[in-house]
Amino acid sequence: RRRSHTLLWRRPKGAGASCHVAVRLRPIFEKESQNGEFEVVSLREDGGEVVVHNCLMHADLARAYINHQGLCFPRVFSSAASNEDVYKDCGAPLVAHALQGKLGTLFMFGQTGSGKTYTMSGLIGSAAQEVYASGTDIVTRIRCFEIAGKKCFDLLSKQRTEVRLLDDQCGRTNIIG
Repeated sequence: RRRSHTLLWRRPKGAGASCHVAVRLRPIFEKESQNGEFEVVSLREDGGEVVVHNCLMHADLARAYINHQGLCFPRVFSSAASNEDVYKDCGAPLVAHALQGKLGTLFMFGQTGSGKTYTMSGLIGSAAQEVYASGTDIVTRIRCFEIAGKKCFDLLSKQRTEVRLLDDQCGRTNIIG
């Protein structure tokens, strides 16, 4: 089976909109191919459609059929897309927003092994380069953390340190630890 992960990205310019969603498919690994696994997700980049091909059984439990379910997103990235492609569309607008003194958030969601860490590592590097190349004298703060079940871990510490997410009296979420 092939996994994908979803990125929430950049504040759009539309009225009242707060985020966009994009999907990036990771390539199938050679080991997966050797084990007889195959693609169960395909996409149409031009239309922003992700199609999940789900093998199901008829009621008689003797015959299989494939159900194709299409889901549309504002932006989809194929397995051939580079981290630079993803950064250009998802990260760069957030950095520009942050360089104006505003808050930018990039959120990734997906199964274990879907490529979140690989993508985030590339985006963090590109964002850091852009911030420091801007020549702007600003204070920057970055927090990278992983939420796994009911636990939260700081991804920037050298050790896997657990942190807590707590809401304050104003309803803002704070990372403690």
